[in-house]
Amino acid sequence: VSAGGAAAASAAGNLAGAALVLGDSRKRSDGTNSFYGALIQALKVDEKANLLSVPSVMTLDNQEAHIVVGQNVPFITGSTTSTNSGTSNPYQTIERKDVGITLKVIPHIGEDGTVRLEVEQEVSAVLETNTNIRSSDLITSKRLIKTEILADDQQTIVLGGLIQDDTTGSTQAVPGLGSIPYVGRLFRSDSGKKEKRNLLVF
Repeated sequence: VSAGGAAAASAAGNLAGAALVLGDSRKRSDGTNSFYGALIQALKVDEKANLLSVPSVMTLDNQEAHIVVGQNVPFITGSTTSTNSGTSNPYQTIERKDVGITLKVIPHIGEDGTVRLEVEQEVSAVLETNTNIRSSDLITSKRLIKTEILADDQQTIVLGGLIQDDTTGSTQAVPGLGSIPYVGRLFRSDSGKKEKRNLLVF
């Protein structure tokens, strides 16, 4: 492919999110123009999102405060298809569990104005391994912090360490051509996604 000066300059200035044609135009013997080149599509996606949740809850001294932000997911715990008499009577037993962000706090107020906090922070999620997965085969991830904190009145505390780092990749290729050494890259598209989450509790 031969890139003309004007086309090359356009490519340098517009490579993000546009379809570019690089090449040169030549005149045929009949007077018409013919373009020889290649079509290049350059896409750049850079997404950054911060989701800030600010739930609040009030409680009394030595009383537990409990807050859940998430979903109530059904899990199959048992099933049967027949009875002792041999008749068919299928049924399933289901237990629902909270999946999401759970925070439990028990404050203990001291005579000197300090506050001792029993804190339990849990972050759970259902892993999306298969879109056709059944409730009995659900797999969940879980991150948990359980600690006690001593703080002064009106003092801000920070809990961290609930870090999740996910990396996924996929490949789309023309059958047969995408696996050819060196040249196969022209017939193959590789994509990847990296997601990192760091949950902080204030």
